[in-house]
Amino acid sequence: MSKRKVVIVSAALISVVLISLVFYFTLRTPIIGIIKGAENEIIEIDGITYIVDDLAENGANSYSSADRGNFIGVVSNGDITMRVYTVNGDSNGDFIYALWDWEGNFYVRKD
Repeated sequence: MSKRKVVIVSAALISVVLISLVFYFTLRTPIIGIIKGAENEIIEIDGITYIVDDLAENGANSYSSADRGNFIGVVSNGDITMRVYTVNGDSNGDFIYALWDWEGNFYVRKD
């Protein structure tokens, strides 16, 4: 390879890396809360605590994963990161839906 081609390829690679870093730092989702508990059963967002919910116990068994609403943000405990969503049909904001990889759980606000 000629010296000119090496310079062009190197410049292109450096440009791609720099653009990727800019996108990573400007578009990454901020962490809005933390996950607690031995089995990640507690989420705390802005001082509000949510616990894993058995929907049948709370009379809200009409909700399913299809009721996942708008994306709120990300919660983490340093090892695990979950994406948090509102729940469609929950006008009081008592429930959130947290998705970790392909598995999701409903969490209910603890008063």
